[in-house]
Amino acid sequence: MSLEVLINTIKPAITPLLLPPVPFIFLALLGLVLIWRHQRRAGLLTMLTALLCLWIGGTEVAADTLLTHLLTPPKALSAERIESLTRDQRNGLRTAVLVLGGGINIDVA
Repeated sequence: MSLEVLINTIKPAITPLLLPPVPFIFLALLGLVLIWRHQRRAGLLTMLTALLCLWIGGTEVAADTLLTHLLTPPKALSAERIESLTRDQRNGLRTAVLVLGGGINIDVA
């Protein structure tokens, strides 16, 4: 079995483990292990960090902030930029314009 086939086989099982809240739960479990191994201060700090991240990740304020700052759509191309791309294409430069999510209407109601 090639490495690519192996990666594509295990990827669906590993991907959910990398998405929140699972990493924060693992972090909390690490804090418990540290406390169990008599590293009380580091374990408590790790657990508090994990619980704080879980709490923040579950709030609407955090979700709205992420939506606002990370998922803002890019601005439309200006007329000058379109003309520049047209000129570049005429001069033999290859140009690609990629439109992701074009035509999607989100029903907010």
